[in-house]
Amino acid sequence: IYFRMDMLLLSLLKPTNDVGIYGISYKFFDFLIALPLFLSNALYPFLLVNKNNTKKFFLITKYYFFVFLISSVVIVLPFWFLSPLFSLIKVDFIPAIVPFRILLLSLPFFFLTSFLQWILISLAKQKFLAVVYLFSTLFNITLNVIFIPQWSYLASAVITGISESIVFVLLAFKVYSVKIFLEKEQQNE
Repeated sequence: IYFRMDMLLLSLLKPTNDVGIYGISYKFFDFLIALPLFLSNALYPFLLVNKNNTKKFFLITKYYFFVFLISSVVIVLPFWFLSPLFSLIKVDFIPAIVPFRILLLSLPFFFLTSFLQWILISLAKQKFLAVVYLFSTLFNITLNVIFIPQWSYLASAVITGISESIVFVLLAFKVYSVKIFLEKEQQNE
């Protein structure tokens, strides 16, 4: 629901041309947001093995946080400059360049939230994730209903970035607060 609500709302509120333009840009973006999922999934067993050693666990998470951040920027830059090549696939894809670039700006958040999710799952904080994503979904739907009528797929692209940035802030805050709690608990032992 979180990832597809904007397309559904676009299809209800705007002409099919707008849905197609956003759909094309999101297809390319979808490919890119799958990358951090694969990386995070590969790291999950490593996180589980080290979760009982708080100091080592959070050193690992800090290192991979920067790996994910740098990786996302390394991916954003070439795709930003290569996006005009959409026209080589089909001239009708030219309008998809702007929403794709807007979505690209949110890619670092998708990379980082993917990683933060697995950190929280390894620390048994799945309920928190459910609440965050429910809130974000409702927030996303509300903004899309308000802004799609006037700004169409551009609004959806911006709202996707805003929603994921909010998810990032909430997940990062939770990881940080769990880290502080675990460190204090370890000092008291």
